Amino acid sequence: MQIFTDAVPASEDIAPFAIGLAKDGEMKELYTDWDILQFKSYVFEDEHPNVPKHMHASNKIVARRIK
Repeated sequence: MQIFTDAVPASEDIAPFAIGLAKDGEMKELYTDWDILQFKSYVFEDEHPNVPKHMHASNKIVARRIK
């Protein structure tokens, strides 16, 4: 799974929809009882038509439920 986080402010193009961005690392905390195979916290530059370049912060997790 991948989510945007609050490590950088929401860009103007998504700010109206970015209500309650996850805290950086919050997703990892929600899966402490799972086997976390990969976790990545990062910031990246993005660009869309008619929108200036901007930054997003994201967390990505790959986890497997422990039986």
